[in-house]
Amino acid sequence: MNFTVPLAIGTALLAVWVDYRFDTLRPASLGRTAIHAAIAVAVLQVTTAGAQYVVGEEASDALRLILIFVLFLPTLVYAFLTGLWLMRVLSEVASTARR
Repeated sequence: MNFTVPLAIGTALLAVWVDYRFDTLRPASLGRTAIHAAIAVAVLQVTTAGAQYVVGEEASDALRLILIFVLFLPTLVYAFLTGLWLMRVLSEVASTARR
């Protein structure tokens, strides 16, 4: 089985848990949430480029796993978390606009 799917599901579940557990960290406005989403995209791009530069083709499996759990796991959790925040704020804006 490919490791990508369980990693994505696990990080999405971690993001849901962080959102539920630390709900006071959630930004209140659409603008701040959009800024967090832009930062998450930028961090994902930098992490991907940096990992390709560091690992290369002949890297060991241990180095690849270290990079996955040290770099990609927190980055993906933050990206999913900002996605949750963005969906929550957009649903609040849409429900307010219907009234």
